[in-house]
Amino acid sequence: MIEDPHPRPADVIVADSTLAVPFAVLVGDADRGLTVTADADGTWEIAVEELHTARPPYASTAAFGKIVEAVRNSFADFVDAVAPWRTSATPAAELAAYVLWSATVNPAGLVARPAVLMSKHWMDKVWSWDHCFNALALAPGCPDLALDQFHLPFDHQGESGALPDSVTHSEVLHNFVKPPVHGWAFAHLRRRLTAPASRAELAEAYDRLERWTDFWLTARRAPGAALPHYEHGNDSGWDNATTFDPERVVVTADLAAFLFLQLCELADLATNLDRPDEARRWLRVAEETRAALLDQLRAVHGAAERAYAHPGAAGGASTGESAEGVSLRCRQ
Repeated sequence: MIEDPHPRPADVIVADSTLAVPFAVLVGDADRGLTVTADADGTWEIAVEELHTARPPYASTAAFGKIVEAVRNSFADFVDAVAPWRTSATPAAELAAYVLWSATVNPAGLVARPAVLMSKHWMDKVWSWDHCFNALALAPGCPDLALDQFHLPFDHQGESGALPDSVTHSEVLHNFVKPPVHGWAFAHLRRRLTAPASRAELAEAYDRLERWTDFWLTARRAPGAALPHYEHGNDSGWDNATTFDPERVVVTADLAAFLFLQLCELADLATNLDRPDEARRWLRVAEETRAALLDQLRAVHGAAERAYAHPGAAGGASTGESAEGVSLRCRQ
């Protein structure tokens, strides 16, 4: 795993070359670099180290070729674990595995678990719904890493039950949330893991999903409303969706459907944990949510059915008029 790619001091150590000359050491937009002159045989070698403050001088523990071989073998083991089914007809599988492998970072700062970042470039964070899809991809071959991905944002769950928008080693942002895909994701995760989740693991997931669900049922339902609402497009994960063109605060079919699936998963977990009263309660709320979804956000045009969105009853959005829009969100 690589270190967290956020900017930190770096040392460039000349391991095997004649001369290394820095140039343009100015700050700001100036180019910065290092000119290395090779040995007489044409070879050169440098090591680039990332460090927090300082560390002892670098000393290589193996020849460069051995280091390359070790890294190559590490990736080969990873891709064999997560995509053993790949063939010459699935060339993208190895590339996708490389994205996961290369973006996996060690625990540091506020990130207490190994984390798969969304990118090694500027999207070097964990957002509170993308992590679910990484967990599902990793589950069959790297079950422990998969469970770490699922739980990482829950490590920073707020008092209200809300998950943060994103997490990095140095900050946890609560300016937005993400949709409640987590019940659906955990149901699939349980089926994809190579060994059944333990009772303790089920209980931990249940408690976290319960608080997350209560957030949507309380903080994100207007008084008297049967369905929850998004307060901003960023809450939906589809930041620029046209669903949010008429109003910022909206009740949408996808949100209601995600919540319904999460309620069903809670009911199933409660059954597995021998909590029959709680299972019945979740199923009742799930059925109420499903009925409201079909009653309020479905319209029939001839033989075609389409899901609609309408403004929420909060944040000044009070027209109550439904709008189909052109967003794929209305067709999920």
